[in-house]
Amino acid sequence: MFSGAQISLYPMCDDFVGVILKAISAMDLYRPNFRIETDDISTLIVGPPEQLFPAMRDLFASAAASGVHCVLSATVSRGCPGEPDD
Repeated sequence: MFSGAQISLYPMCDDFVGVILKAISAMDLYRPNFRIETDDISTLIVGPPEQLFPAMRDLFASAAASGVHCVLSATVSRGCPGEPDD
């Protein structure tokens, strides 16, 4: 079974795009095991449940390392519609 999270990251600074893009690259380690889809508003990550929260932690830690105030909003689900049940 897969888990998923719809994540929105809100850095409170003028260079919010740069902070977000750098934070998304912090999840490169997880790309082989996850489906990661980013749009204009949020990022969807779907993959093994034991790696979901570490991936979200690394995303947020990267954004927070920029030194600006950051907010991460996430909706997490266990078992994603349309995903195979293994």
